[in-house]
Order: sequence, then structure tokens, then C-alpha cells
Amino acid sequence: MQVIRERSEEDHLAAKKCFAGSLYYPCNMFIMKKEVLQDYCAWLFPILFEVMERVGEREDVYQNRYPAFMAERLLTLYFEMNRERFRIVYADKGFLQ
Repeated sequence: MQVIRERSEEDHLAAKKCFAGSLYYPCNMFIMKKEVLQDYCAWLFPILFEVMERVGEREDVYQNRYPAFMAERLLTLYFEMNRERFRIVYADKGFLQ
């Protein structure tokens, strides 16, 4: 949240509102136009890289996946902040056994 606040107060306020709710797009899975993906990546990766620079690596291998876990939450935030720009459709995922 600190990195988001430093980058944009508007995004920080949106993040506080979004993360106070229960909406969540898990698994970093999406289908989108190339232009939307480019916009998303241009927004997402500077945030992730800054956090990774500040936090560094974790000793626990599983916890070292924190950038991916953050990206899941940031995907939700990105779509919420851009809800008016995009037509967002959610589909449940199913796992085969």
C-alpha cells in the first residue's frame, strides 16, 4: 500500500476501498486484448518491482512467491479502477482430477 500511495494518491484511495471489500480475481488468469494487457503490465510491474526491491527475498520458498500473491490482488484493483473502461466478465474455474 505504501508503494501505491507513493505512486498515486488516487490509486491508493481506490485500493483502500477495493481491499476493504470481498471482490477477488484469483490465479492471475485472464483473457484480454493486447492493448489492455500492455496497460495492465505498465501499471503492475513498476509496483511489484519496487516492492520486491524493498522487501527482498524471503527465506521460506513458498513465501518468496509474494510478488505473485500481490499480483492477484493488484489484478482485482486494476479492474476495479478501470471498471468503466472495460467490459469485465468473470468465469469460475474448474479443476480436473
